[in-house]
Amino acid sequence: MKLYIAGPMTGYAELNFPAFHAEAARLRELGFEIVNPAEINADKSAEWLACMREDIKQLVDCDGVALLTG
Repeated sequence: MKLYIAGPMTGYAELNFPAFHAEAARLRELGFEIVNPAEINADKSAEWLACMREDIKQLVDCDGVALLTG
């Protein structure tokens, strides 16, 4: 099963990348294929709209969404 990780980024230290990476690692250990926005858009200075466009392209191919707290 392919999961997209969704959660808050704006206003969080390091754009909350540590939480995204930790959850991706945990879910991969459980055998899931993971789409992680923090890996898709690793450049923390990238424009929000450009990031969303790339994320949504990959989201539509996922089977589900894993939500981070917040």
